[in-house]
Amino acid sequence: MKPATFFFRTFLLSAFTMSLLGGAIFTDYYLRHEITRKAKRYLAAQGIELVPASAVTAAEQGNREHLVQLETAGVPLGEPDESGTTPLLAAAKNGHDGVIDFLITRESALTTLNHVTEPARETPLVIALRERRFALADRFLEKGATLEVDAEAGLPFLIAAVQGGDREMIDYLLRNKVEVDYKGTQPITALAVSANLGEIDLMKRFLEAKADPNTRGISGKPLLIEAVREGNREKLDLLLANEANVNATTGDGDGLRTTALSFAIAADNVPVQEVLLQRGATPGVHTLTGEPLLFAAVAARDHALAGRLLEQGAKGEVLSSSDISPLVAAVQNEDLEMVDLLLQHGVDPSFAAEETESPLFVAASNGNAAIASQLIAAGANLDTRTLLAESYQRRDDPLMSLLLHSGADPESTLPGTEERVFDTAVRDGATGAVRTLLAAGAKIGDNLWAALLTGQDELIRLILEAGADPRQTGPEGQDPLDYCLTHGRYGAARVLLNGGADPDARFDEEESWLSRAVRQGNTDIALALIESGATVEDTMAKDGHTLLGWAIANGMTEVAVALVKAGADPNSEERSPATVAFREKFDSTTFRYHLQVDSRIRPLMMAAAQKNHIVAQALMDGGAKGRAYSRKYLFAASIGAWFKDVKMQQIALLGKAPKMQPRKVVVDLSAQRVTLYENGVATYSTPCSTGRSG
Repeated sequence: MKPATFFFRTFLLSAFTMSLLGGAIFTDYYLRHEITRKAKRYLAAQGIELVPASAVTAAEQGNREHLVQLETAGVPLGEPDESGTTPLLAAAKNGHDGVIDFLITRESALTTLNHVTEPARETPLVIALRERRFALADRFLEKGATLEVDAEAGLPFLIAAVQGGDREMIDYLLRNKVEVDYKGTQPITALAVSANLGEIDLMKRFLEAKADPNTRGISGKPLLIEAVREGNREKLDLLLANEANVNATTGDGDGLRTTALSFAIAADNVPVQEVLLQRGATPGVHTLTGEPLLFAAVAARDHALAGRLLEQGAKGEVLSSSDISPLVAAVQNEDLEMVDLLLQHGVDPSFAAEETESPLFVAASNGNAAIASQLIAAGANLDTRTLLAESYQRRDDPLMSLLLHSGADPESTLPGTEERVFDTAVRDGATGAVRTLLAAGAKIGDNLWAALLTGQDELIRLILEAGADPRQTGPEGQDPLDYCLTHGRYGAARVLLNGGADPDARFDEEESWLSRAVRQGNTDIALALIESGATVEDTMAKDGHTLLGWAIANGMTEVAVALVKAGADPNSEERSPATVAFREKFDSTTFRYHLQVDSRIRPLMMAAAQKNHIVAQALMDGGAKGRAYSRKYLFAASIGAWFKDVKMQQIALLGKAPKMQPRKVVVDLSAQRVTLYENGVATYSTPCSTGRSG
C-alpha cells in the first residue's frame, strides 16, 4: 500500500474516532445538566429557593419530592437553617418516616447527624429517644449518632432516666454503650445520682460500664467519702471493689486535706478505719476540724488510734492549727505512755513550731522529770552553753531559753567577736530572742536607738521596760519621740510616751507636737500626748487658735474631751478673725460669718455649730458658761435653735439634757383633774375629787 493512501486512511479513522468521543462527552454533559436544570426549573416554578432552609421546610412538611429535586439541584441535605435545624431533625420532630428513610441514605444528611441545636440541644437521636422510638434510635446509632445527648438542655438522658426511675431507658442506653460519665451541665454523673438515691444495683451496673468511682456526689465530695459519712458499708465496699481512690480529698479548697479516713475517724468507726488503712489510706491528712489526724488522736489521748496511724506511717513532725506538735501535745497532757509511743516510732524529740516551746522545755516547765528524761534519752539534750550563739543565729528562742535556764551566760558574745548576742538581737529586731535574754538577766546597754531603728514597737517596749532612758539622745542629737513622730511611727511614739518620753516635745520652734497633731486631726497621737501629760493649759496652735478650738473644728471628739479633762480652758476665746482654714471646718455659713467678723467665740459655741453633744456636755461639766455670748450676741443655745437642736439648747441652758420621763401622772387638786403624760405629752385626763366639799 502506498504511503499516501495509508496516511489518508489513518487520518479518516482518527477523525471518526474523535467525533465519536466528542459526541459521547457532549451527550453525557447534556444529560447530566439537563436533569439539574429541570430540577431548578421545577423548584423555581414552585417558588422554592435553592437554600438549606428550603430542605428543612420540605422535611417539616414531609415532602420527599421537593427534597429529591433540591438534592438534584445541588442543595445539600445536611445543612442547618438559621435556627440550627437540619432536614433530618425536622423530619424526626414531625414524624415523617418516609422522609427519614430517604434522608438517612443520603451522605450529605448524615454529615450533620450529630449537629446540636442551641439552646435546646436537639439532634435526631434526641427526638427518637424522647418519643421512645427505640427502633428509629437504633437506625440513627447505626449511622453514627452519639448517645451523649440531652433529654433537656444540659440534662443527659442517662441522668434523667436515673432521676425518673426509667429502667427501660437506662437498659437501652447501657446496652448501646453510652458514656456513663457524661453529665452535660449537671454537677454530678449518673453514678452519683444513683448513689444519692441509694440505688446500689444501678451503681453496680454503672461501675460495670466503667463509670468513674472517684466522681463527686451530691455534696461535692467523692462518693467514697459520702459512703463513709452515711455509714453505708455496702456502698463503701462496692466503691472500694471498683478501685475508688481511698485518698481522694473533699476538694473544699481551704488548704486542708480531708479524706474518707477523716470522716471514719470523726464517726469513730473503727472497722471502716481499718479497712481504709489496709487499702492504703494515708494517715497524713486532717480531721474535719482541720487538725492533723495524729495530733487529734494524741490530744484526745486515743492511744489505739494513734498506734494505728503510726503503724501506717503517720509523721509526728506536723503542727496543729495552734502550732502545736503531737509530741508537745502529749507532753502538755503529761501522757507518759503517749510520749513513749511517739518516740518509739521515731518522732523527732525536739520538733516544735518556730518561736514556741520545745517538748523538753514544756516538760521542764511542767516539772515532769520522767518525760524530760525520756526526751533527753531520745536525743533532745541541748544543755551546752556554747550553743547559745548558734541558737540565736537559728532564731530558736525555745532552745535559747532552755540553755539559759541550764546556766548559759546571757552576756555571751558571738564567736570570734566582742559583740554580745543581746546587742545583735536588738539590732536584728529579734524580739523573741531579746525577751528571752532579758528574762535571763542580760543588761540592756545603750540599745534604745538600735531598737528604734528596727521599726518594731514591741522590741522598743521591752528595752524601755528593762530600764532604758526614753529621752536618750540619738546619733544626730535627735529626741526619740521627735524621731518617731517625724517619721510617722505613731505606735512607737505611744510606746515611748508610756515609757516616760517628754510629751511636750517640739515639732519646731513655733509649735509643739501636740499642737500639730490636733491642728492636723491626728487623733491617735494627740490622745497619746494628752494622756501622757502634755501641757494643754494656755497652749495655742501656731496660727493663734486654741487647741480646744481646733479639736472641735476637726471633729476630734475624744481629743476635745481629753483636753477639757486635762485642764484646757472651756471658756477660752477663739482668735478673731479666725483663719480661713479654721473657718472652712464648719458647715454653717452663718457660723463661718461669725468666725470672720465676730469676737469672743467660745468652745461651747463651736460645739453647738458642729452639733457635738458629747463635747458640749464635757465643756459644761468642765465649767463652760452656757449663757456666754459673743460681741454680736451669739450664744450656744441660739446656735442650737438654728438646727432645731433641743438637746444642745438644754445642755447650754440647763447644764445637761434632762432625761425624758416616759410616763407620769400629774394630780392637780386645784383643778381637780388627773392627767397622764407619755413621753412628755398629755394623752389622757379625767376629773378627780378629794371627797371634801370646796
